[in-house]
Amino acid sequence: MIEISDLIDLQLEALFGQMLPPKIKALINRELDMGAWVDGYEEAVKQQDLDNAESTSLLEVLLREHPSSRLDTQALCENIASELPQSSLAQIQWLVAGGTNFVMTDSLRVAYFNREKVIWCTHRFALDGIKLLEIRGSILSGLAWQGSESYVPDEPFKIEIASGAFLTGGNYRW
Repeated sequence: MIEISDLIDLQLEALFGQMLPPKIKALINRELDMGAWVDGYEEAVKQQDLDNAESTSLLEVLLREHPSSRLDTQALCENIASELPQSSLAQIQWLVAGGTNFVMTDSLRVAYFNREKVIWCTHRFALDGIKLLEIRGSILSGLAWQGSESYVPDEPFKIEIASGAFLTGGNYRW
């Protein structure tokens, strides 16, 4: 059964990622393996990889079947531009927290969303790089780059999802 969190992740992938074709094919293949069939799935039943147009078409098939899962992408993009201003220049990364909730980073700060609505946003706590690692229970873990010689995010942080409070890390303010 398709979870709403799967559909949220696919929509974020379509907007900001590069892995929509393999992600959507894997999801639909999982559905087909469980015996589910929806008109439009035939596009996914082929040996070759999906292209972006086919993937977008399949996403629309899924969203027609689950209309309450559709994000208002215009409102989402406006909120991202407002709260995560580096997003126009940096690679956006996200993790779906479950249901319609997700965290997103613009490489300088982290924001928590419910659908299109920003619930909280951290201060800028990375010099230029954040890697979101996982959400376990109610805790987001990641790494932030604070200017070390390695040039990769290497300073651990943990954020309590409900409040946006740092449990560890996040001490730097740039």
